[in-house]
Amino acid sequence: MWLFGSRADDAKKGGDIDLYVELPPEDYSYAKKVRFWCELVNRLGDQKIDIVINKTGVSPHLPIHDVAKTKGIRL
Repeated sequence: MWLFGSRADDAKKGGDIDLYVELPPEDYSYAKKVRFWCELVNRLGDQKIDIVINKTGVSPHLPIHDVAKTKGIRL
């Protein structure tokens, strides 16, 4: 998992929380994504959170995947 976007840049203030997650397709379900998002809201409060999920080997490669991994912070 990587934190990317404005929250990964100390020079920028605020903004939404952008997370990039890589996982095997067999570990993904929409219900798990919703539970993960709800847990984040419970821990971090009501904030705008964007989650980009790359199901390795299945999801099409998108430029945002490269941006998240090269400019983001691995958590």
